[in-house]
Amino acid sequence: MQLKGSWLNVNRKCNLRCGWCYSEGSKFMGHDMPLDLAVTLTKILKELGIKNIILIGGEPTLWKPLFQYNDFCKAEGLNSILITNGLSLASDRFFEQYKEHPCGSLGISMKGGTAEQYARVAKLKNFSLIKKSFTRIAENFNKFVNITFNSFYLEPASSLVDMAKFASDCGFAGMKFEFCTTTFVDGERVSKYMVHPHKTVVEIMKNLTEMRKHLKIIFEMNLPFCVWPREFIEEFKGDGSLISACHVMRNEGVVFDTDGKTMICNTLFDYPTGKYGIDFTDSESYLKFRQSKQVASYYDQIISYPSYRCMDCSSHKECGGGCPLLWFIFKPDDIIKTSP
Repeated sequence: MQLKGSWLNVNRKCNLRCGWCYSEGSKFMGHDMPLDLAVTLTKILKELGIKNIILIGGEPTLWKPLFQYNDFCKAEGLNSILITNGLSLASDRFFEQYKEHPCGSLGISMKGGTAEQYARVAKLKNFSLIKKSFTRIAENFNKFVNITFNSFYLEPASSLVDMAKFASDCGFAGMKFEFCTTTFVDGERVSKYMVHPHKTVVEIMKNLTEMRKHLKIIFEMNLPFCVWPREFIEEFKGDGSLISACHVMRNEGVVFDTDGKTMICNTLFDYPTGKYGIDFTDSESYLKFRQSKQVASYYDQIISYPSYRCMDCSSHKECGGGCPLLWFIFKPDDIIKTSP
């Protein structure tokens, strides 16, 4: 086991209300991660050899210690990575402060391509704020924007192309797609915003050529390769535009919740595997905990073959049979085909 990536869930508050967000399960409420806990956990991560610390929420720009934490990471030679919806950067005051105390890098999540989409998808009425923020981000921090494909983008038919056009107009050079999976609310699985994998492929392929006229398209693939046309997989793998098999499948990520609980995946915050101060207190005890039979059994269940068809598939090592959360909703043998 070689740990490479880490995630700190620093809060649950958010200034948007996207229906598919896993934070819906917390009702966007909960205590923020205290700065001293964030620093302590980050020191453990550094001792584990991890240099990239991804900040997520909620919306981490609403986390009050953000600038102090960024300064700490910079002093420690670590790269803090902000994952944000961008809305806070429309504020002139916040934007200037962020430029003085920036994260090492910034990932931006787009929710729509028109004012109507943002109002429907994220409950945002002032679309001009997003335009202002995204233009600033493209000019100063990042040329790629992230999209989570979900049922909101099935109508109108132009939704995906509208998003590509808007991203290009803001100055972005590329768009990275990932796909909505299961969330949990009060312990119940929620799939109302998921699109059936086969329908997802139809919609993406229908719009792909037009989207690529505006910017470069990348896929962070959490669907099985075999649901896609073979030539699609080969092309996007060939030019490095397909990222596959998440940290869970590779057993190489460390995820902390706001109170120091650790979990396998951000979506599974109601199902922690352990907690700082109880199951581990430093890097040495964390490794012992992580390599315990109990935690190993969790990963064995998660990364098991979803379908017998995956067992002899040459692509399984790369795609992992798709995100395990898919199988809370769909039957693998109804989705997975033969190797592409």
